[in-house]
Amino acid sequence: ALMDACDVSAMIDVSDGWRADLGHLCRASHLGAAVELAPPRTRAMEEAAEFLGVPVDHWIFGPSDDYELLFTVPPSGWTRVEQLCASLAIPLTRLGTMIPGSPEITFAAPVDAAVQSADAQRRRGSGGWDHFGSERSRSR
Repeated sequence: ALMDACDVSAMIDVSDGWRADLGHLCRASHLGAAVELAPPRTRAMEEAAEFLGVPVDHWIFGPSDDYELLFTVPPSGWTRVEQLCASLAIPLTRLGTMIPGSPEITFAAPVDAAVQSADAQRRRGSGGWDHFGSERSRSR
């Protein structure tokens, strides 16, 4: 429905972690991304993180299997996306803006602080699951 009704210009399922998948989208689109808002936290996510002793930001900004959709739409189509999602009771969060330039992701200050914290805890370079790197390391 989104593709047909809302002029969606790019879409990817979030299965490697949204940072990694946003990177894929940026590289394929030859655009950068300015992230202004982090994906929302859920109560269930926070409770699970507390139970497991894992910082919730590790899941939000690192590898994860969210199985959500990450998509871009021109500014002129945003109102239609909001209306469609509301009519279907689909949660929607606007994370930021695609920008001309190199396919890099930049983060607004509050989001950047959380990203830095998650990266410091994880010390993984990609911010998402690396299918090839992980397989190589197991086969050696």
